[in-house]
Amino acid sequence: MKVGVWIPPYRRWVGPDEVRRMAVAAEGLGFGSVWVQDHLVAPTGDADAQPVELQSPWLAPDDYGNETFSAVEYYGESNWWLDPYILWGFLAACTERVELGSDVIVLPYRNPVVQAKMLGTVDVLSKGRVLFGVGVGHVPGEFAALGVPYADRGRLMDEYIGVVNTLLSGEEEVSFAGPTVAFGPVRPLVQPVRRPPVLVGGASKRAVRRAVDLGDGWLPAHLSPENLATGMAYLAEYASSVDRPAPPTSLAVVWGLGESPGASRRAFRSVAEVTDLIGRYTDLGVERLAVDLPNPSLDVTLTQYELLAEAAAGAGALC
Repeated sequence: MKVGVWIPPYRRWVGPDEVRRMAVAAEGLGFGSVWVQDHLVAPTGDADAQPVELQSPWLAPDDYGNETFSAVEYYGESNWWLDPYILWGFLAACTERVELGSDVIVLPYRNPVVQAKMLGTVDVLSKGRVLFGVGVGHVPGEFAALGVPYADRGRLMDEYIGVVNTLLSGEEEVSFAGPTVAFGPVRPLVQPVRRPPVLVGGASKRAVRRAVDLGDGWLPAHLSPENLATGMAYLAEYASSVDRPAPPTSLAVVWGLGESPGASRRAFRSVAEVTDLIGRYTDLGVERLAVDLPNPSLDVTLTQYELLAEAAAGAGALC
């Protein structure tokens, strides 16, 4: 398993110089990947008026994944969120080795033909380092702002995965016919170095089945080793039932190392405790770990990178 870190797009202190310093530091410390995230707007209102849906109760989330938030409380308090596709392009220019992942891009938010072009372009400019982590989304008010029906998000997700994979298949001409999107034959006008692997986010049974049926990997979040083991057992069982290989599992977690730099909802652990946790996930067969670390400032973030690198090195999970 290889450990990676988030580039926090949701802090106002995050600008071009700070992104460059985080990316260079992450690659220099030996992390295997850097990760971007996706939100477009934060609808205002309390948790009753503008809720963020909780993670599926099937696998109880760890840390603050099980709390109730409004959209602003969850991701919009700083009124700042850099676009993931553009941030990916910047990161491609700042790095040479690390994979560029998303945890996650909300696939139903944008036209899939446009997303395929952006994704393929980033893959070309990064020389084939993109990991396309996608999710159905869980903020009804954000869907409303985009004019996308929240109730249709699962169906759109499935269709859009097909659109993106078709356009980035490497074929000279392609066609697609779905209930929402139809085109072709067309020339895609971009040929990725590789078709970016689709990592399906979410911790519901539907997300697991989608990862087997349509994806190249499963990417849940906020799961303890025990709960992840339950999910991976279902992944293997379902894959066997449809006569497909079980795709690899990656995991996103929200951790802090050492002493808390201030008020925080996340759990803080010692380097030794995190080394042990990484080892437990490794034993389960997790392929990648994407870690969101405390980030109230650049200095705190870089210190957290160093502490996580120490823990990951102890578990043999650095490049």
